[in-house]
Amino acid sequence: MKGIAKHSAEYMDATGLKRWHTLELEFDQNSKHPLDALAEVETLVQQAVAKSGYHVTLYGSIPPVQTPAIQIKPEDREIGVTPESILSSPDLKVLETYRWLIKSDKELERAYILRYDQLTNNVAG
Repeated sequence: MKGIAKHSAEYMDATGLKRWHTLELEFDQNSKHPLDALAEVETLVQQAVAKSGYHVTLYGSIPPVQTPAIQIKPEDREIGVTPESILSSPDLKVLETYRWLIKSDKELERAYILRYDQLTNNVAG
C-alpha cells in the first residue's frame, strides 16, 4: 500500500522575505513506517534549505527583531478627505460615506452640510 509523506516549512532568506518549501514523498507503507517517511522528507527539506542559505523560522518562534515604535500625533493623521471631495459627491449615498470621517474638522463639516443641503434641495425640487 502506497502512502505520501509531506513536509512544509516556512523559511526566511537573507533579505527577510519568507518562503515556503514543500516536499511530498511517496513511500510503500508495507516497508516503511509513515513517521520514518515523514522524518526523511523533513530532512530532505532542511538539506535543500541549508543549500539555499535560508534561515529556519519555526512555527510559533519568530526570531526577535527590534522594530521602532511609531508615534503618530493626531495632527499627523490624514484621512484623505477634502472639502472638494465632499462637495463633489454625486448623491446622498456617497455623501453618507463621509459622515463619520468629518466629525472633528469644522471645514469638512461645513462642506458636508452644504452638499447635503444641495442634494436634498435638488431631490425635493
